[in-house]
Amino acid sequence: MSRPRWKKRETARFKVSLAQDGAYLRHGAEPWAHLTDTGSIWLDLVNFLDMMLDMFDITYTIANSTVHIMSSLQKRAWLALWSMCPVYCVYFVAQIGLPYLQPTMLERIACLAVVASLHAVAYICGLLVIKRHEAGEPLLEDERDRAIDGRATRTAYFILLTGMIVVGMVMPFNNSGWELVNAALFFIVLTETARYALILIGYRQPRLAH
Repeated sequence: MSRPRWKKRETARFKVSLAQDGAYLRHGAEPWAHLTDTGSIWLDLVNFLDMMLDMFDITYTIANSTVHIMSSLQKRAWLALWSMCPVYCVYFVAQIGLPYLQPTMLERIACLAVVASLHAVAYICGLLVIKRHEAGEPLLEDERDRAIDGRATRTAYFILLTGMIVVGMVMPFNNSGWELVNAALFFIVLTETARYALILIGYRQPRLAH
């Protein structure tokens, strides 16, 4: 946001007034000649203050124009969440609440294949749209992006590690078949959801990125 126009007009008028006063003093009566240097000093001071205000305006405009720009990592995090969470939520609700809908092995495989395909198609289409809008834009990650991504990945790794221990070392004693498959898939989806959610939170709360 730049300074209001009326402030700029007032500064310009003041500078013109000082210039006119300096010209009058230079060509006027001798008793006022000693004030010529004073008028010149005031004019230089006003020029300096005006230059500083212009620099502040530029800095403020740049800062405010970049606050709401979403980074490449943020865009992909939102895309991953919106393409993954809805379809897998429907899948797990169907597996838990309506198990009779897939009584045979082939029907279960077909259901999982449809869900995975919808997820892949939605993500790929969204990624193509993002890349089209990002054409010509610099996509290099800075230190903040890497810190946010690193913290989210570390946290998600421990979630995945816990899930695999439960599925591979605890559940086989009492469960088998599709219960293990769905449990493993659940922890994978939970891991990815946690990672992308933590990335988005990291941009909202920068202190959580370290």
